Amino acid sequence: MGPIGLTEDPAADPVLLTYPHHDNFPEDDIARMQTYDTLLVAPAPMKKLLVDADHFLHPGDMLQLDGFDILAAPVYNVDKKFHAPERGWLGYVFINGQTTYYHAAP
Repeated sequence: MGPIGLTEDPAADPVLLTYPHHDNFPEDDIARMQTYDTLLVAPAPMKKLLVDADHFLHPGDMLQLDGFDILAAPVYNVDKKFHAPERGWLGYVFINGQTTYYHAAP
């Protein structure tokens, strides 16, 4: 779930977008989290929606940041046409040293 309904203005770095549905892409809240140093990462199909993203990824792409790596993983539903594999939506695998985390878009 995206950062919907923020009650304060937290600074975030990086911001990783999964897909452009209203519950995962609350543009006003994302703008409130961004600072000059915020790194914005998004699925490549969102390029038309975003002019200020730093990285557009496809499933399987790897992004190496200072201190950790991010692997873009495909996210889709097998029984919902608006979450089809060909959409290119993403979840993320974070690798920090010996620890690996996975965030699947809901």
